[in-house]
Amino acid sequence: MLRPPRKPTPAPARRRDKRFLVSIPMLLHVGRALEEAVTVDVGHGGVFLSTAAEVPLQQLVRVELLLPPEGVLFTATGKPVHRVDEGSRDRTPGVGIQFYGLGREARATWDAFIAHVRASSPEAEVGPANLCHAAVVEPTHRRNPAHVKTLRVVSERLTDLVALERRASDEGRVFVLTDTQLYVDDSIGLQMVHPHTEDIFELDAKVVRCVRDGDLHGVEAKLAGFDPDRARRFEEFVFDAIAPFFDDDDLTEG
Repeated sequence: MLRPPRKPTPAPARRRDKRFLVSIPMLLHVGRALEEAVTVDVGHGGVFLSTAAEVPLQQLVRVELLLPPEGVLFTATGKPVHRVDEGSRDRTPGVGIQFYGLGREARATWDAFIAHVRASSPEAEVGPANLCHAAVVEPTHRRNPAHVKTLRVVSERLTDLVALERRASDEGRVFVLTDTQLYVDDSIGLQMVHPHTEDIFELDAKVVRCVRDGDLHGVEAKLAGFDPDRARRFEEFVFDAIAPFFDDDDLTEG
């Protein structure tokens, strides 16, 4: 007997909600339990937060956090819709929460916060439009022999490099797009290429997050030795292209 034709499985819907990399301490109410967590990224529809707590999917939870820039208290009900387990090499362990039943006032407060993030920190947007691209390069000299790899970071526009510099200055971290296979805690070197002069400024960093989300592949890295003096020199490099090509005092032969 002929079987009826099998219906094709529909492709998953593509997430349209733009995401922004923002770290904010928060409280998560799961039943009667109260857990401390930190947001990894945020969007109009919800948040992805870093937590080791067991959060059942599809069970309503309550989130509570103080929103920049004025510390406005925001509370909302949400539904955990996906989870990244411990041991994942691709993403920070945690849970994605979709807001559920936001009232008009809460929605206005959250949308105002997202608008603030978009306006004040455009580099935080998770997407290829305003992020710098990085690829592995074999350096003539190595700043640190412990580096697993060195990435050459290229920006198509000066505004992209400025956005990266601002986050580096404010948070001591950068996010770059790359298909290079890296893992959390890898020590890496970053060769920042100025889009106007092609001069190079070197940075040391350690990978803190690896992203593989659809077409978005990249790493977030925490800068090492990024003291106020080096931050100032990086800023000068970005805006004036006058920083030295290499730092002779902290080079070692590769």
